[in-house]
Amino acid sequence: KDLDADEVVNRLRGKPGTKVTITLAREPEDKNAAWTTKEITLVRELIKPEVVQYRMLEGKIGYMHIVDFSGHVSEDVAKAMAELKKGGMEALVLDLRYNPGGLLNAAVELCKYFIDGNKMIVYTKGRKPENYAEFRSDKSAPFGALPMIVLVNGGSASGSEIVAGALQDHK
Repeated sequence: KDLDADEVVNRLRGKPGTKVTITLAREPEDKNAAWTTKEITLVRELIKPEVVQYRMLEGKIGYMHIVDFSGHVSEDVAKAMAELKKGGMEALVLDLRYNPGGLLNAAVELCKYFIDGNKMIVYTKGRKPENYAEFRSDKSAPFGALPMIVLVNGGSASGSEIVAGALQDHK
């Protein structure tokens, strides 16, 4: 009570394996009754969010949803693509809907699975000429010939726009 979100997070974080006790308070349905509380003890753990979700669809079509472009997305995509290929995937639906972006290098690495030939993926440019940087595909891409569609929506931003744009530009 009376803490902002950052303070709550700081109190919840701690060394994995240690315990933290929280108190939940619930407002009663009857406005004249008292609030009810319950204490819960949690064991802290390292949490690695699942940012790549995948499955096989009918017709040998793989489906992969990327939640955001955080640190381990490239490794997670490699694992997902290997599993989908093993399952007989012949085409892919890449779902970037509601993906807010994240790390530029993670978006670039995803493009390298599908775009080959040292093609431009994206470039960054600053006020000073020395801040210009190009990000290009590798000579070959493991899934460069794989038929695919990319799903985006109004919630797709930043890195997901880079991926969708690069894939569209290079057909």
